[in-house]
Amino acid sequence: MMSEISYHQQQYIRHQKREKKLVLFLRIFILLFFLVLWEISARTGLIDSFIFSSPVMIWHSFCRDGSIFPHLSVTITETLVSFLFVVVLGAGMAVLLWTCPRLAKITEPYLVVLNSLPKSALAPLLIVWLGANERTIIVCGMSVAI
Repeated sequence: MMSEISYHQQQYIRHQKREKKLVLFLRIFILLFFLVLWEISARTGLIDSFIFSSPVMIWHSFCRDGSIFPHLSVTITETLVSFLFVVVLGAGMAVLLWTCPRLAKITEPYLVVLNSLPKSALAPLLIVWLGANERTIIVCGMSVAI
Protein backbone atom coordinates (compact mmCIF):
# COMPACT_ATOMS: atom_id res chain seq x y z
CA MET A 1 0.00 0.00 0.00
CA MET A 2 1.50 3.28 -1.12
CA SER A 3 0.70 6.41 0.79
CA GLU A 4 0.63 9.80 -0.85
CA ILE A 5 3.14 12.42 0.13
CA SER A 6 1.51 15.32 1.86
CA TYR A 7 1.97 18.92 0.79
CA HIS A 8 4.14 19.64 3.84
CA GLN A 9 6.34 16.64 3.13
CA GLN A 10 6.80 17.79 -0.46
CA GLN A 11 7.73 21.26 0.77
CA TYR A 12 10.17 19.74 3.23
CA ILE A 13 11.79 17.60 0.51
CA ARG A 14 12.07 20.62 -1.81
CA HIS A 15 13.58 22.65 1.00
CA GLN A 16 16.14 19.91 1.72
CA LYS A 17 17.11 19.67 -1.96
CA ARG A 18 17.49 23.46 -2.18
CA GLU A 19 19.57 23.44 0.99
CA LYS A 20 21.87 20.73 -0.41
CA LYS A 21 22.32 22.64 -3.66
CA LEU A 22 23.04 25.87 -1.81
CA VAL A 23 25.60 24.20 0.46
CA LEU A 24 27.32 22.58 -2.54
CA PHE A 25 27.33 25.88 -4.45
CA LEU A 26 28.80 27.76 -1.48
CA ARG A 27 31.48 25.11 -0.92
CA ILE A 28 32.56 25.32 -4.55
CA PHE A 29 32.37 29.13 -4.48
CA ILE A 30 34.59 29.33 -1.37
CA LEU A 31 37.12 26.95 -2.94
CA LEU A 32 37.23 28.94 -6.19
CA PHE A 33 37.39 32.24 -4.29
CA PHE A 34 40.32 30.92 -2.25
CA LEU A 35 42.15 29.70 -5.38
CA VAL A 36 41.60 33.04 -7.20
CA LEU A 37 42.72 35.00 -4.15
CA TRP A 38 45.80 32.78 -3.83
CA GLU A 39 46.66 33.23 -7.52
CA ILE A 40 46.23 37.01 -7.40
CA SER A 41 48.29 37.22 -4.20
CA ALA A 42 51.11 35.22 -5.79
CA ARG A 43 51.10 37.25 -9.04
CA THR A 44 51.03 40.63 -7.31
CA GLY A 45 53.75 39.68 -4.86
CA LEU A 46 51.51 39.86 -1.82
CA ILE A 47 52.79 36.37 -0.98
CA ASP A 48 56.08 34.84 -2.06
CA SER A 49 55.29 32.53 -4.98
CA PHE A 50 58.56 30.65 -4.42
CA ILE A 51 57.39 29.52 -0.99
CA PHE A 52 53.63 29.32 -1.50
CA SER A 53 53.62 28.69 -5.26
CA SER A 54 50.34 29.43 -7.03
CA PRO A 55 47.44 27.34 -8.32
CA VAL A 56 48.48 27.88 -11.95
CA MET A 57 52.09 26.90 -11.28
CA ILE A 58 50.95 23.77 -9.46
CA TRP A 59 48.59 22.90 -12.29
CA HIS A 60 51.38 23.33 -14.85
CA SER A 61 53.78 21.13 -12.89
CA PHE A 62 51.01 18.55 -12.61
CA CYS A 63 49.98 18.54 -16.28
CA ARG A 64 53.04 19.51 -18.31
CA ASP A 65 56.01 17.58 -17.06
CA GLY A 66 54.69 15.60 -14.11
CA SER A 67 57.38 17.15 -11.91
CA ILE A 68 54.99 17.20 -8.98
CA PHE A 69 54.81 13.40 -8.72
CA PRO A 70 58.23 12.79 -7.11
CA HIS A 71 57.43 15.46 -4.52
CA LEU A 72 53.97 14.03 -4.00
CA SER A 73 55.34 10.53 -3.45
CA VAL A 74 57.85 11.80 -0.88
CA THR A 75 55.13 13.71 0.98
CA ILE A 76 52.77 10.73 0.99
CA THR A 77 55.56 8.43 2.19
CA GLU A 78 56.49 10.81 5.02
CA THR A 79 52.84 11.12 6.02
CA LEU A 80 52.26 7.37 6.04
CA VAL A 81 55.45 6.65 7.99
CA SER A 82 54.49 9.34 10.53
CA PHE A 83 51.01 7.85 10.80
CA LEU A 84 52.40 4.35 11.34
CA PHE A 85 54.74 5.56 14.09
CA VAL A 86 51.95 7.60 15.69
CA VAL A 87 49.61 4.61 15.78
CA VAL A 88 52.24 2.28 17.22
CA LEU A 89 53.76 4.73 19.71
CA GLY A 90 50.47 6.36 20.68
CA ALA A 91 48.72 3.06 21.31
CA GLY A 92 51.80 1.72 23.10
CA MET A 93 52.02 4.76 25.35
CA ALA A 94 48.28 4.62 26.06
CA VAL A 95 48.45 0.95 27.03
CA LEU A 96 51.56 1.57 29.14
CA LEU A 97 49.95 4.48 31.00
CA TRP A 98 46.72 2.52 31.45
CA THR A 99 48.47 -0.54 32.85
CA CYS A 100 50.82 1.48 35.09
CA PRO A 101 48.71 4.02 37.02
CA ARG A 102 51.75 5.19 39.02
CA LEU A 103 53.63 5.97 35.82
CA ALA A 104 50.55 7.84 34.55
CA LYS A 105 50.48 9.95 37.74
CA ILE A 106 54.21 10.67 37.53
CA THR A 107 54.22 11.67 33.85
CA GLU A 108 50.88 13.53 33.83
CA PRO A 109 52.25 17.07 34.34
CA TYR A 110 54.91 16.53 31.69
CA LEU A 111 52.40 15.15 29.22
CA VAL A 112 50.07 18.10 29.85
CA VAL A 113 52.92 20.55 29.20
CA LEU A 114 53.97 18.72 26.03
CA ASN A 115 50.37 18.67 24.83
CA SER A 116 49.97 22.41 25.39
CA LEU A 117 53.08 23.32 23.38
CA PRO A 118 52.37 24.86 20.00
CA LYS A 119 53.54 22.11 17.66
CA SER A 120 54.53 24.53 14.91
CA ALA A 121 56.99 26.13 17.34
CA LEU A 122 58.79 22.79 17.62
CA ALA A 123 59.52 22.58 13.88
CA PRO A 124 62.46 25.04 13.85
CA LEU A 125 63.96 23.34 16.90
CA LEU A 126 63.60 19.92 15.31
CA ILE A 127 65.27 21.20 12.13
CA VAL A 128 68.23 22.48 14.17
CA TRP A 129 68.45 19.26 16.23
CA LEU A 130 67.80 16.70 13.48
CA GLY A 131 68.71 18.58 10.30
CA ALA A 132 66.56 19.42 7.28
CA ASN A 133 65.66 15.95 6.07
CA GLU A 134 62.87 13.37 5.89
CA ARG A 135 63.47 12.22 9.47
CA THR A 136 62.69 15.72 10.76
CA ILE A 137 59.43 15.86 8.80
CA ILE A 138 58.39 12.47 10.16
CA VAL A 139 59.19 13.55 13.73
CA CYS A 140 57.25 16.82 13.19
CA GLY A 141 54.26 14.84 11.97
CA MET A 142 54.50 12.59 15.00
CA SER A 143 54.77 15.53 17.40
CA VAL A 144 51.55 17.00 16.07
CA ALA A 145 49.60 13.75 16.41
CA ILE A 146 51.00 12.27 19.62
